[in-house]
Order: sequence, then C-alpha cells, then structure tokens
Amino acid sequence: WKVRQAMTTMTGTDEDGIHAALKGLSPEDAEAVRAQFAAEGWGDLDVMLAEEMSGTDLAEAQANLSGDKVAAAMAQLDNAADGMATRDSWMMAREGVARHHRKLRQACGLRG
Repeated sequence: WKVRQAMTTMTGTDEDGIHAALKGLSPEDAEAVRAQFAAEGWGDLDVMLAEEMSGTDLAEAQANLSGDKVAAAMAQLDNAADGMATRDSWMMAREGVARHHRKLRQACGLRG
C-alpha cells in the first residue's frame, strides 16, 4: 500500500516514500510486495518503478527489492551522494553501510 501511495501522489512520484516503504525487505517480503502490487491491479512493480524513477533513485529501489541489505545500503549511499542529498541522508547511509560491514566481518570470523 505504501509503495502504491508513494507512486500516485498528486505532485508526482514520492521517491523518499518509495525508499521508506521498500527499505529493509527480505527477499520473501519483496516477493510478497510485488505479488500484492500486482493483485491490486497495479501491474508489475519492477516495470512501474522503472517508469517512475531513474538513476540512483531507481538503483536504490531495485537494491531494496533484491533483499540484499548490503547492496541496499550501498545503493542508499550512492543515492545520498548524488545531487541534492542532505547531510543527514548521507550520514544515515554511511552508518547503514558500516553496520552491515561489521555484521559481515563478524559472520566471517574477522575482527575489526
């Protein structure tokens, strides 16, 4: 519902709303969102995103839909660094990447 609402605002596509709705999805959750989007008659979510978004905004949305949290954090970082990003969005993206990097290192048995 949040994705559809963000795509159909009166002032155009709400990219921040789409990112918020897709952030943190597992691969299973992403498939459920795609299925619900289609079941409600809105069509293919991936196609609609590609029609409504471009560049780093689209890349971030696609990374969130992949369910890969590291890829999503990196895409958020790229998007924050592109164009009119605020300092807060840049810092949030950096923190997300650092947090996932620490978890990955711990999972591999590495220190630091």
